Amino acid sequence: MNLLDMRTIVLSYMVTNIVCVWFVVLLWRQNRNRFAGTAFWVVDFVFQAAALFLVALRGAIPDWISMVLANTLVIVGAILGFIGLERFVGKKGPQIHNYLLVTLFIFIHSYFALVQPNLAARNLNIAVALLLVCFQSVWLVWRRVGPALRSLAFGVGAANFLYCLLSSVRIVHFFIAPHVDNNYFLPVLFEALVLVSYQVLFILLTYNFVLMVNKRLLMEIGTQEEKFAKAFHSAPYALTLTHLSDGTIVDVNETFGSITGYDRTDVLGRKTTDLHIWEHDKDRATVIDALSRKGGVHGMEMSFRKKNGEGITGLFSAEIITIDGEKNVLSSIGDITDRKQAEEALRKSEKGYRELSIKLQDAYLWMSQKKDKIEARKYIESIIFLTADDGRICGFTEEAVGITKKSHSDLQGCNIQDILIFQEGQTFMDLIHKARPRMSHLTTLRIKNQMEEGPVYEAKLTRIIVESKRLFYIVLY
Repeated sequence: MNLLDMRTIVLSYMVTNIVCVWFVVLLWRQNRNRFAGTAFWVVDFVFQAAALFLVALRGAIPDWISMVLANTLVIVGAILGFIGLERFVGKKGPQIHNYLLVTLFIFIHSYFALVQPNLAARNLNIAVALLLVCFQSVWLVWRRVGPALRSLAFGVGAANFLYCLLSSVRIVHFFIAPHVDNNYFLPVLFEALVLVSYQVLFILLTYNFVLMVNKRLLMEIGTQEEKFAKAFHSAPYALTLTHLSDGTIVDVNETFGSITGYDRTDVLGRKTTDLHIWEHDKDRATVIDALSRKGGVHGMEMSFRKKNGEGITGLFSAEIITIDGEKNVLSSIGDITDRKQAEEALRKSEKGYRELSIKLQDAYLWMSQKKDKIEARKYIESIIFLTADDGRICGFTEEAVGITKKSHSDLQGCNIQDILIFQEGQTFMDLIHKARPRMSHLTTLRIKNQMEEGPVYEAKLTRIIVESKRLFYIVLY
């Protein structure tokens, strides 16, 4: 083997490294937002290619560049590749020992390159450093990670193991073989074979990096599909997946059956128009128009019809998604029929309270116009409390707040007997038995917790019937 052959091997190694750098850059661009650590691999591979370029220029550039810097790039690149692998598998660890390794490597290599040139010692230094770095990668992917990732990264571990094996062979060769001249490009069969072996291993490592990332992608795609399937079928909404082009149903979840009454096997392959689940055709047209313009609709309240013809109210949302190159519509229907019925019941209840207020005003006016002894005393009358038949306070006026000297929060939800004391120890239940519709019952009361010599008021208790419910209000004189 002559001088040209060694340089040819170095140049060939450099070309293959550049090709490998291109593959790793593509790998990084496609997955940089998905997987951590790929940027470290790019820097690692760039350093390896740059190192070979500097070695190829040996003799034309200073020795410290072609010997010390070039081989330092090899070791630092290998460490960065290891750090990237740690981040990729989610097992970040301390790197202080690798920083110390680089420092020691630079010192030893500088000494045997610049102070006391010794090619064999430099080769030994490189072999030991690579052995230590590559062994960390082997230990990482074969021992530190879990079984799933261990299987995923087995090839990368195997490539690093072969690096360790080759480095061990170089170390043994240093101790058993005679040392050669300090010219790296002299024809030495062993070093030529080592260089070719490194070239093959670098290609193998690149291939396994690409293979590992692709396997990880497939694994995550499978995981995402499983998650989507579980979320799809367990969602509390009626979910459907249909072709955008013709409305053919691709899949529905179990809730779709419970809400609409259609079995899953009955609807797959059919068109949504065949099911007649839209109460109004114009709603479907509105949705299609919104999907074509905006790509999605959210929270539109629409009317639907079950299989048995029963109408339901639902909140409809839909998005356009692409599966296997075809546009589909993922839509959901949230059944809000019960909520709408509750809102209607509340509306009717509010209407009832408004009617109650009107009736109370009518009753108050009737009492104000009544000619009796109480009115002859020319007292100023005012309604202070509205109560249920168990004494629970349903409402009160500002006069009640001023008379009782209680806060609004104290009066809300209290029982009338917690606020007032009636004459002769009577209870509220005693009084309401005496009150008749459209008639008044006169009693005296005093504010609870007041002194005996405190103010005493006269009041009348009147019963009214509102929506079959007995209510009472107290008018104070």
